Amino acid sequence: MKLKAERVIASPDPRKQKVTPERSPGILAREWLQRGKLAQSPIDAFTDFWRAFNNLYSAHPGIREIERVRAFLMARVPSVAAATILSSHQEQVDYLLSQPVSDMRGNGRNTKTAVAAFRAGGSDQEKLCELFTIIYQVRCNLQHGQKSPTVDRDLRLCECSAPVVAEVVACSV
Repeated sequence: MKLKAERVIASPDPRKQKVTPERSPGILAREWLQRGKLAQSPIDAFTDFWRAFNNLYSAHPGIREIERVRAFLMARVPSVAAATILSSHQEQVDYLLSQPVSDMRGNGRNTKTAVAAFRAGGSDQEKLCELFTIIYQVRCNLQHGQKSPTVDRDLRLCECSAPVVAEVVACSV
């Protein structure tokens, strides 16, 4: 039996929109993007923007999640858009590259390799992929309870990550 899709009732607040049986990743991404724009805290904005992004990259090839993130960026963010994103968020990019983000699970890993690869050059798409490796680690630490809403560095990492993720989503939907 096939369900008939309902019409989406538009609202500036995605929390007030009707849920329909059939929703495309693009529609869901736009809803989370809008919700992130309304968020009062940098952590809430970042997590909402990441949820939007997750709707877009999750279907891309790759066993590991970071592989799907990178595959999406290479396939869906043209080099010109990647260059614009990097240059329009230079202050945030500089902060994210300033100190490697540690994997807080205690395995000794951090984003030092991604920082070095970004600085070594490559295409703007490759640089965006390296930046998203760093942002992905911020997201993982946050989702697994290893970031604090009272620690300045944790808040700053979310503040710097959020607009980059939001712009990638906006140029991809």
